[in-house]
This record gives sequence, C-alpha cells and structure tokens, in this order.
Amino acid sequence: MKVVALVLLALVLAVVVLFATRSYLSRSSPPTLDLVQGKLRPCPASPNCVSSEGADADHAIEALPYRGDRAASERALTAALATLERSSIQRRQGDYWHAWQVSGLFRFIDDIELRFDDAAQQIHVRSGSRVGYSDLGVNRKRVEALRAAYQAQP
Repeated sequence: MKVVALVLLALVLAVVVLFATRSYLSRSSPPTLDLVQGKLRPCPASPNCVSSEGADADHAIEALPYRGDRAASERALTAALATLERSSIQRRQGDYWHAWQVSGLFRFIDDIELRFDDAAQQIHVRSGSRVGYSDLGVNRKRVEALRAAYQAQP
C-alpha cells in the first residue's frame, strides 16, 4: 500500500512540475505577435487557436461588428476586455491591439489580438495559447465571452 501511495505522489509531483514548467515557458518565451502584411498572424496547425481572419474551418471564428463608429467600438471593446477575468490590454498601436489573459490555476498566458478594419466595419480577433497543443476549446469560449460582453455594452 505504501508503494502505491509513493507512486501516486510521484505522479502528482511530476504533473505539477510539468504544468509549472509550461507556465514558466508561457511567460519567458512570448510568441511572435503583430500583424503580417496588415492582417492577423495565421493560427498554427494545433487546435489551440481561433482567428476571424484567414483561418481554416477548424480555427475560424466570426469577427466582431463595429458598434457605430470606430471610437464607440474601441470604448465597447475596452469595457468588454475588462470583464474577462485576469485579462489586460498590453498594447494599442493603430489598428492593432494585443491583450492577454492569465489562466487561474497554473498561470498560463494566452494572447488575444485584435485588428480594427474600418473599411469592413469589423474587428478581427485572434486568440491563441502560448504553450501546449490542445486548449479544450478555451480560446473559442474566450472569444465568444468577449463577443457577448462587447455586444452587452451600451
């Protein structure tokens, strides 16, 4: 019985160390972000990313429509991002915004990128995990939560 308990303890410790290492990696090696030829960077082949711009069917998600003019849309988006737990806007540069959200337990950082498209009157969005392969749909749920908060703004 003691051997089984020791093996279980070793497995639990190994899992904790694995997740702690991944959390550290998500902080120490941020991905290449920003626009590529005026558009959001494509998602990788892994299923831990969604994008409204140039994505295949598995990674595709709808853009956010403008809420009136650009200024009103920016105000609504700022307020909507503030409703997402443990998220913060890191950079606003012209048509491009970068925010991140930190997971609760292991403190993984996921990136949220936004591109304002004045011509189409929409905000393109990309949400992706920095580490790991599968996100169990977290990035898609995040964008849908952002969409609901954005649409709920007055």
